[in-house]
Amino acid sequence: MVTRRRGMARVLPRDVHDVHYDSRRVRRYNYSSIPLRDNMTPKFPNILLITTHDSGRHFGCYGHPTVHTPAIDDLADEGVRLSNYFCTSPICSASRASITTGRYPQTHGLLDLFFPPFDYEMFDDVPHLSQILRAANYQTYLFGLQHETQYPQRRLGFQEMRAERGANGKRLACDGVAAAVARFLTEEATPQQP
Repeated sequence: MVTRRRGMARVLPRDVHDVHYDSRRVRRYNYSSIPLRDNMTPKFPNILLITTHDSGRHFGCYGHPTVHTPAIDDLADEGVRLSNYFCTSPICSASRASITTGRYPQTHGLLDLFFPPFDYEMFDDVPHLSQILRAANYQTYLFGLQHETQYPQRRLGFQEMRAERGANGKRLACDGVAAAVARFLTEEATPQQP
């Protein structure tokens, strides 16, 4: 079904399921039920979304002369490297929510930081990328920290959250998160399940 809203076309799924999280209603879209044409075989590429904090284009793959990032450069060579993009907000929470919802801050609701004293949250009816991917039978994992909500397990919809804090209760540094991701990719991830 294609609808128009404010002059922009968008495709809506056929099935919408309501899921309740703490008396707050969140709509989960079931994209896996959209029928395919007979000659179409669904292809599910693996998706690895890396979000850094305040790095901009300071990577070798973007031609930065003094920053050497061979692992990131290899990922960019083998995957997708965006070269024409912009930040929807200078605030990390609002910008990250835009990345994972595909919407501007004023339409996803996270206009500022999510933690006190700001306490902004995404609108309940805005699906998060992890919810959309899970509905399409993807396994979804969050490694490290997120800056989108105070209620990540109930609002973001990741199948599992890992490597956010160390044994001492403090946030893991990036090398600890990277080691956890590498361990997962080599020991647990399966090529049959995206």
